[in-house]
Amino acid sequence: MTYYKVLNKDGRSVMEREGIWKLPCEVLAGEWMPAIKNVKIHEWGYHLHAIETMLKWIEPMPGWRIWVTEGRGGSIPYDAKPRRDTYFEQARILRPTFWNDEGQRLFVAECRERQGGGEMKVDLVGKGWAWSEIGLVAENTKLSSIEEWAKEWAWQITRLEQYIHGRV
Repeated sequence: MTYYKVLNKDGRSVMEREGIWKLPCEVLAGEWMPAIKNVKIHEWGYHLHAIETMLKWIEPMPGWRIWVTEGRGGSIPYDAKPRRDTYFEQARILRPTFWNDEGQRLFVAECRERQGGGEMKVDLVGKGWAWSEIGLVAENTKLSSIEEWAKEWAWQITRLEQYIHGRV
């Protein structure tokens, strides 16, 4: 399974308690992060994301990047649908992905077009767009049934994976 991590250009995670990640050089993976014993979901350990989770973590944050990662040692899967993340004792960054600010803008535009247009808004409250567990949604979306949302979510995951791996 491929895992991901969202970091800023300095290797800082949104999860501040993880510290600064050791980023890879051009040909070598980053160094392993220090081991953390007694891994516990949402409290202790390196939180790595499955592709299904990435829709939550790619909210517009200019300069933040998605990295391919790997974990080792003790681990605890966090399988609260639709999430399939895992917390590990140790982790490292393998390589960058193709995700950047321009790709993010294009991905959002595609999602907006598929759902009937609308203003983009970053926060979860108010009019316009919102990033959520079920994907990128618009207040004025044309999607109305669970089945339509499930199809849209699956499309967003597939499309996001294409952006991340440079297949767009």
